[in-house]
Amino acid sequence: MEFSVCVTGKLRPGFKAKAVQKDFSELFNLTDKKVLKNIFSAASPVLIRKGLSLPEAEQYRQKLHGIGMESMIIDEEGQPLQKVVSAAAGGASSSANTENSSESSVVFYEDDAQGGENPTTGTLSIESSSITSAFSWLSDGFSLFKNAPMFWVGCTFLWGIVSIILQIIPVIGSLISSIFSGIMYAFLMLAAYRVSHDEELSFAAVKEDLKPNMMAVGILNILYGIIVAAVGFAAFAMAGDNYMMGIGITVAVMILAGMAFYFAPMLIAVNHLPIPEALKLSLMACIKNILPLILFGVLAILLSIIGMLPLGLGLLVVMPLLVLATYQAYSEIFVSQ
Repeated sequence: MEFSVCVTGKLRPGFKAKAVQKDFSELFNLTDKKVLKNIFSAASPVLIRKGLSLPEAEQYRQKLHGIGMESMIIDEEGQPLQKVVSAAAGGASSSANTENSSESSVVFYEDDAQGGENPTTGTLSIESSSITSAFSWLSDGFSLFKNAPMFWVGCTFLWGIVSIILQIIPVIGSLISSIFSGIMYAFLMLAAYRVSHDEELSFAAVKEDLKPNMMAVGILNILYGIIVAAVGFAAFAMAGDNYMMGIGITVAVMILAGMAFYFAPMLIAVNHLPIPEALKLSLMACIKNILPLILFGVLAILLSIIGMLPLGLGLLVVMPLLVLATYQAYSEIFVSQ
């Protein structure tokens, strides 16, 4: 009987998606980035190797287990084996070269091969980061910036110029500018995703990635303003003459809403989550990582002040750097399962 090995699309607890993808590509000598993306974004199990003996299949399963990927062995009828006899695994010939076995091949289910265009899908777990992670987010963000500095500076300059022009438009200028800012923020996040996964970085390519969720990320800023304004109005109405109570309630809502909206653009643009789910996960992630995020906020303020000194030109570097650092925070905190 021959056996096959599938990956389930889930990562083992404690493993980071970026590291697992790197180890997986090295393990299988996989250089095609599109194929790698399809494997890790597939909604159903992906068949990695077929035509194996049970010991060979168990060797693959153990290797995948070691790099942090959950996997399973299936028989010729497609049924998963509940248990693999360890004696069978031990009986494998040490000279067998499973990496280059002519009896095995990399295959995918048809729906996975055709439907894996979304950057990241599936269930997300929220990891805790140490307070010092704020420094590594900035360091890793700067590494992304160095990969394409003119792209980041150019996008930031375009963002600023267009926003200023939109603000001049009477009545609806601020509204349009807010929508545009939400879209540009998500655009930079998707660009960061492409750079971090060694994919083509171009305005056209990122635009295509953003297209399915452009309206959703565009209305986030408007939605945030509506929520804060509505709650603030209600708080002052209930507080009456006690203005401090009204201010306190409004500030508390602003903070909670800010946490809910902080990672939402990435979760919508990169993971294609609906707005309510993205807001919920963002709030949970911020609460779970409140200390490193507070430190990151302090560092962001200091860098922004420094960036404003040379006639504000430094912001052309600081602003994209902070966006890229935020993407790195998102990548570390949200792990695909």
